[in-house]
Amino acid sequence: MHVRPDDQVFCLPLLSTGRIKSPKMLDEHISRAFEALSRHLGYRVSAHRVRHTSATVMLERSGNIKAVSDMLGHADIKLTASTYVHPRLGSLRRVQQSLSGYKHD
Repeated sequence: MHVRPDDQVFCLPLLSTGRIKSPKMLDEHISRAFEALSRHLGYRVSAHRVRHTSATVMLERSGNIKAVSDMLGHADIKLTASTYVHPRLGSLRRVQQSLSGYKHD
């Protein structure tokens, strides 16, 4: 499977051997695509996990929780902050090191 940087996020032909006959992309198409991707990779991948990971990466790169919240369609940034953003250990270390007076042992 070759994926180019400009491919769509849910480029179903990359994940399916058959043609999708529906004029619209349905939830079941995405579910089947993630099942196929999971089989291909040998571990479970879900749209839900991709959403969480994407939110974390967008926040780390932009530092703008309001923009990330808007992109996720949340009415309140509290939901984004408490549910969808999972800081990685490296990010937590950078914040800790940026604090004045921090001494690394």
